Amino acid sequence: MKTKNNVQQTILKSMAVVFSVALISLTVNAQDFWQAIYENNGFKDIAMAMVDVNTENTVESTNTDMFSNYKEETEESLEIENWMMDENSFGTFVTMETENENPLELEGWMTNDSYFNNASEMFIEETENELEIEDWMLNENLFKASGEVESALELENWMLSENIWKV
Repeated sequence: MKTKNNVQQTILKSMAVVFSVALISLTVNAQDFWQAIYENNGFKDIAMAMVDVNTENTVESTNTDMFSNYKEETEESLEIENWMMDENSFGTFVTMETENENPLELEGWMTNDSYFNNASEMFIEETENELEIEDWMLNENLFKASGEVESALELENWMLSENIWKV
């Protein structure tokens, strides 16, 4: 039992060492990762292009000229051709037929209980007793209204306040 515990501890320690080495190698490779992300994104170029050149002399001309070659692209309008309007070009090669099924027929074996291992015994019809009116159901004292009358609703100031119901 003691050797089993020692083996388990040795395996856990070696796995921890391997995990630590892998983690260290990842962090060494990713030292400049965030710096590269910030340098290579387009936000820097966009921000530099948006800076007013007249007030900021530190902006390089290469950064501000990057949007100077902007051209508005247009597409030629599409023309409707005859084949596009021809109904015979679309879907006539597929024919749909209505499928008619013959009605099912009840055969003799379907009603023979011997084929179903006395399964008909499981389907015993249950009948319920007819409901009866009892004396307590007719006792008016049990179902008497309590006599409480609800008071009429009243308008309060907060309901009419324009400050609360501004749109």
